[in-house]
Amino acid sequence: MASNADTNSFEYDFVERPSEEFFCPVTFQLLLDPVQTNSCCGNHLSRAAAQKLEAEGKPCPICKAAPLKTTDDRFFRKKVRQLKVQCSNKSGGCEWVGELGELDNHLKQGSVEGQCDFVDVECLLECGERYKRRNLKKHQSQFEIERRFLQHHLQEECPLEKIPCKFSFGGCQAKVERKSMKTHLDNSKDEHIEMTVSECKNLRAELADLKLAFTKIAPKPVFNQPSDIIMTGFERKLKGNTWWFSPGFYTHIGGYKMRLKIYANGSKGTHVSVFVYMMKGEFDSHLKWPLKGEITVELVNQKEGGEKYEGALANHTDPDERDKAFQRVTGGEANAAGWGLDEFISHSDLYNPEEGKEYLVNDTLIFRVTNVEVTSV
Repeated sequence: MASNADTNSFEYDFVERPSEEFFCPVTFQLLLDPVQTNSCCGNHLSRAAAQKLEAEGKPCPICKAAPLKTTDDRFFRKKVRQLKVQCSNKSGGCEWVGELGELDNHLKQGSVEGQCDFVDVECLLECGERYKRRNLKKHQSQFEIERRFLQHHLQEECPLEKIPCKFSFGGCQAKVERKSMKTHLDNSKDEHIEMTVSECKNLRAELADLKLAFTKIAPKPVFNQPSDIIMTGFERKLKGNTWWFSPGFYTHIGGYKMRLKIYANGSKGTHVSVFVYMMKGEFDSHLKWPLKGEITVELVNQKEGGEKYEGALANHTDPDERDKAFQRVTGGEANAAGWGLDEFISHSDLYNPEEGKEYLVNDTLIFRVTNVEVTSV
């Protein structure tokens, strides 16, 4: 295997030592960016050497003809890039052999993505360690379970963790190991159906009473705050460049229905974006359109006593865009246009314990719609 150590060139390990035509006669380095003399002998020089000679008014270093003039030679550059080399990580165990022009793509230095398994890359979980690309996945999986994602593992995955029955809302008090939940559900179908029917009857009665009371005492719409809106799998959505829609909720009893649309990788990959989209609701025919008002969204700081973070998704600016986003839904489940903030919160502010910012915990963000001030009713 021919090395270039004797050529004073870049550190390439050639399969066969290139002929002298591939090296600059001035710098003795590989002609990665060659030009050809077009005023005399037709030999090749490096662009940097040729520019220096031309600027100083010196003749061709090969045939001594003057003045020196050069031109690009793409064909020769292609020949240089087609020289066969071995991976620079050969000593580490990589057996790749290919063209010089393919080496950078094979190595992809500084990126976790690449063909060469022997490149050192930094752990994506910010543990500060560097690993061979081939060992990175194993390290990260161990680190996730052992450190940052232990709680997520217990809450979402561990087969031995005892969890409440899915019908606890209806009154089932059972707590069973996650791996045994299917058996419990299969064996308790009749009981669960009875519980659910009973609970639905109670809820319908309570809702009817509340609606009646509301019509008597409420002079204007009162915001009906939904439950916490929980978005899990943040890292996967960030890397996959995907949107996430929250469940729908109403602004108030008998009011407008909407949902949040959250983009983990928003604003050119620097922020989380949050938008609100109108949905088709059961009271739409009794409401005034388009909706006018302001929606306030809070990102919950999961550090106890931590400062909350809020953003107002006002829709009183840019009337044309407002009308598109807040018109009544006429086709499908929701409007195609929404309204919100491209730069709701910076990625750098999601998790910074030193500043008391712990919004992203266990790969999860928790949002709350803290207020909807409707002015169009």
